[in-house]
Amino acid sequence: MSPGNVWRDLRPEGPAEEFWRSYTLPRRGEYAGLCNNPLCPTTGADWLNRVNDRYYCDDCARWINEACLKQGIRKHCELHVEHHF
Repeated sequence: MSPGNVWRDLRPEGPAEEFWRSYTLPRRGEYAGLCNNPLCPTTGADWLNRVNDRYYCDDCARWINEACLKQGIRKHCELHVEHHF
């Protein structure tokens, strides 16, 4: 076992880890949670990226799809349609 693993196992949990354990809210990249882009603070992510199975907000998903189209490949993100009418 490497020293880094020992330190991670011995350190006390941070407030964020305690928060997520105590509540069953969706996490970053999960449906209706925070956008999977670490620089984006948007909640309510409902665009599924088929490549990595993570969810993104509207703006980030459209940015990813535009980048795909510029490279001549198929769009990666599609809207999760279960809750849309």
